[in-house]
Amino acid sequence: TTVWEVTTEWPWGTAPPPVPCGGYVTGPSGVIESPYYPNPYFNNADCQWVISATQGYNVTIQVVVEHYDIEAGYDYLNVHDGRWSSSYRLARLTGSGYSRYYYSSSNEVLIHFTSDSIVVANGFRIRYQVLHGTDVSEQPTTAPDNWWWTTAWNNWWSPAYHTDYYPNFQIQLRGGSYYYGRVEVYYNGQWGTVCDDGFNWRDARVVCRELGFSDYSTYYSNAYYGQGSGPIWMDEVGCSGYESSLQYCSHLGWGNHDCGHYEDVSVVCAIGTTQRAVVI
Repeated sequence: TTVWEVTTEWPWGTAPPPVPCGGYVTGPSGVIESPYYPNPYFNNADCQWVISATQGYNVTIQVVVEHYDIEAGYDYLNVHDGRWSSSYRLARLTGSGYSRYYYSSSNEVLIHFTSDSIVVANGFRIRYQVLHGTDVSEQPTTAPDNWWWTTAWNNWWSPAYHTDYYPNFQIQLRGGSYYYGRVEVYYNGQWGTVCDDGFNWRDARVVCRELGFSDYSTYYSNAYYGQGSGPIWMDEVGCSGYESSLQYCSHLGWGNHDCGHYEDVSVVCAIGTTQRAVVI
């Protein structure tokens, strides 16, 4: 994969040299970066990259957004499960953040980046690789040393009744909008819900921060944004508030509960200038 490297500064008000802004990407792994990364991208960008893997049984594309720094609320980085902008959206990122993992359900992914006409930032770097079957091996993700130590310490310190962590774990909000809704988690190849028993503000904080927001606004019990379907994966969740993912919080074990879907928990994440990312 060719990685563009800027070696000179260009005068303010003049156009920098052209760089790739979108394209058709193949191969078992690779890197996608915003134009001029890690220097600022340009205004009015509309870049689309289609990642395409050879079709086959149980082919998944793992997309790791290693770093993103884009204007919050105006510039967006979208990840779609398929080659079209109408395909299911796995992520809609804005603001800044690190190490976001997404997994396709097919052999194609669309990365779509747009910017407005005013403010620009440093952009993003994405690493992808094609996985086959249950293979979840990967190359290490680039992240600042302080981020790694903070995450490792918080995850080690968090008490848990289990150590069964799922490498493809994901979280999303459904039944509402991009920043509020019913909490659903992806475990063992299936989406399910979280019971409201014992759920408190610390758990809501972890949910919203895992989605990339700065914090939570409030949370609701009793299926406030509608009842989900499928398994109830988590019950009696107990986070310290500092975990990097809800799966590192204590709970009764995957699928162990005494709940019905009328007890599905919901959260509202804080938005505004502090918004960092979102998955819907």
